[in-house]
Amino acid sequence: MRKVRFLRAIAMASSCPVLVLSAACSSTDPARKWVEQSALVTGAAPGDKEAKAKDLVKVLEKEIEKLDSLKKGLSAAADKKDAGEIDRSANSVATAFGAEADLFQEPKPAKTPMQELLSDKTPKSLGAAFENVSMETFRQAFAQDEAVKESKKAKETSLEGFNFGTGIGATFDMHSGSRVKSASIRDGTVRVDEEGDAQLGFVLETHYFFGASKPRLWGTGPFVAIKMGENDLIDEAGLGWMLGLRRRVEDTNSFNIGVGVMVDPDAEVLADGFIANQPAPAGATDVATKKEERFSFAIVFSYTF
Repeated sequence: MRKVRFLRAIAMASSCPVLVLSAACSSTDPARKWVEQSALVTGAAPGDKEAKAKDLVKVLEKEIEKLDSLKKGLSAAADKKDAGEIDRSANSVATAFGAEADLFQEPKPAKTPMQELLSDKTPKSLGAAFENVSMETFRQAFAQDEAVKESKKAKETSLEGFNFGTGIGATFDMHSGSRVKSASIRDGTVRVDEEGDAQLGFVLETHYFFGASKPRLWGTGPFVAIKMGENDLIDEAGLGWMLGLRRRVEDTNSFNIGVGVMVDPDAEVLADGFIANQPAPAGATDVATKKEERFSFAIVFSYTF
């Protein structure tokens, strides 16, 4: 009767989802073995099913004998209260049925030194591993773990403090009346041939980011910048507020975006009496210009190396 119950349990287990999942494992997986054995019966032709079933019964009887032997060995070890013998008997059970702790585990990230120390240990051998590994080995592994953590922290940098950046800046005049790059008098009327209200130029900036002492992917703070001109080394200078971004906390470089105000102390505009698209002053043959201080709204894009 015990054999009949066991045979029924094995037959039911052959269709269990766990065993089906195990079929995807290696060919030495016992679960796959039983799936394949059951398939020989269920997939056989009607005339062959009886013979295949009897073959499976023989295989199961051998497994029953193996289980009975393992049971007696483990029971005897337990009666003796011999820890070493119990471990060996338990290991025999695990070995017989291919027990592995990570049978259905997903791939794991890189191991720490302590994890590497126990990486080849499974529940069947972990107890023995703790007996065979000295405390000094464990101390070294823990120390290496801490060293790895400290190394990662050491690579983390902060954006806080002063830094420099280079890039481009765009300025937009904030005054009425246009800046003049080129103008002329045609048919007695003042004509502005080229305006300069919106300008683009190379920028050098320095900034200070607050509140970024902890490793973060961003920082923010004030900046001061100068914009190079076509004819002058420094065309405009200004200040504003900037946001810096980086991809990783280990990076020392950042991409920065700032907005602010710039001033041009020598902006060229039409002189008094000359108005765009209006008649020129009497007797004037050329357009007169003057230089004055002008403020512009600025957008700065820079990169810190």
